[in-house]
Amino acid sequence: MAGIKRHVNQSGQVLLLAVVMSVFLSTLIGLAISGLVLRESSSLRDFNNSRRSFTSLEVLEEDVLYRIKTAKNYGSTETMTINGATVTSTIVDDPITGLKNIDTVSTLANSVRKKRMALLKQDQSSFNYGVQVGVGGLRLRNTAKVIGNVYANGSILSDSKNIIQGDAVSAGFTGLIQNTRATSSAYAHNIMQSIIDKDAYYQTIFNTIVGRNQYPNSPDQPAKALPITDAMLDSWEEIAEEGGIISAPCPYRITSDTSLGPVKINCDLEVDKKDIVLTLTGMVWVKGNVKFEKESTIRVSPAIGSKSVVIIAHDPLDELNKGLIDLVNKSQYLGSGSPNSFVMLVSRNSSSENGGDKNAIEMKNDATGEVILYSNHGNIIVNNHTSLREATAYKIELRNDSQLNYKAGLASTLFETGPGGSWAIKLWKEVE
Repeated sequence: MAGIKRHVNQSGQVLLLAVVMSVFLSTLIGLAISGLVLRESSSLRDFNNSRRSFTSLEVLEEDVLYRIKTAKNYGSTETMTINGATVTSTIVDDPITGLKNIDTVSTLANSVRKKRMALLKQDQSSFNYGVQVGVGGLRLRNTAKVIGNVYANGSILSDSKNIIQGDAVSAGFTGLIQNTRATSSAYAHNIMQSIIDKDAYYQTIFNTIVGRNQYPNSPDQPAKALPITDAMLDSWEEIAEEGGIISAPCPYRITSDTSLGPVKINCDLEVDKKDIVLTLTGMVWVKGNVKFEKESTIRVSPAIGSKSVVIIAHDPLDELNKGLIDLVNKSQYLGSGSPNSFVMLVSRNSSSENGGDKNAIEMKNDATGEVILYSNHGNIIVNNHTSLREATAYKIELRNDSQLNYKAGLASTLFETGPGGSWAIKLWKEVE
């Protein structure tokens, strides 16, 4: 009997030990599962917070983008609270690159998400040549010269071996460079009676000095479109008109220091009083003619930074006779103070393209400065000791000691088109 009792006691102890171990293991497993659940729950909560934070960030970011693109009001800092997240966008303009940088930060609990967007106005053009001219060609007279490259869809003709300090290109099978000196290379179907300091590329050549290599039977260079289209000019006129309309008095005379733009002027514009300063703050569309004279100064507002401002002379009802620009008598043209800022004067007169004799733009009598002249359907004449930075037109004539001195910053000229101008996204990425 005693043996049986000992066996029963031992069996009970084993069973009790087994039960205790089972409870201990169950507890351990339960704790492990609970820890895993808690961790998963925390991870899920963090993930949801991160997702809500990012979604909230995009709401404000897209709101700021919409405001900029549609010219709505916005501040340098915009803040909102949405879905429990605090979101802040900071908008900073870079005066050098012209970029508008938007940094947006969203915070929800311990979750922080950040994105960066950079916008650039699309109203930008590249002037890669000192002179670019259409089929009307370039004519150099007296001692006029170009410091920079020339690209012509028509002929390049000179009176007396006038200097092009750079490359000279006359495009197409009718391309002709005649009686001209190019200090770099020349490209034309025909090169005649010229001096080419470097290489010459041609089909025929006659009585020409070539400093380096000659390449007969070279392919003709292609015609190049002028850099600013009529469609872009139309959009610029719309932007000017959105800024307001001046209808009287006519002609509209500036008689004291004045800031102007964006605006449309429904008649001629004149600055004809000595020492007057006209400060351009936005696009100006003159539905008539423009005349600047008597030592007046036309300048870009310093607030515009590295951008340039355009004055357009254009009467859609009379493009053959109106839209003429005269720059005379020591008138002066200044940018904003930034090295890449210019005054650009555009005539949409089309007399020259249609066989007429009107000059779309005439610059003469010591008029000088940081100015770009543009007339994609008309003739530009630069005369009498004047200097400028770039000229593009259907036809161009430089006379009497006038000098065109190309500036490198013109290759990426950014125009001030007002808040309603088109914007392109150049950068859009998450940074945290």
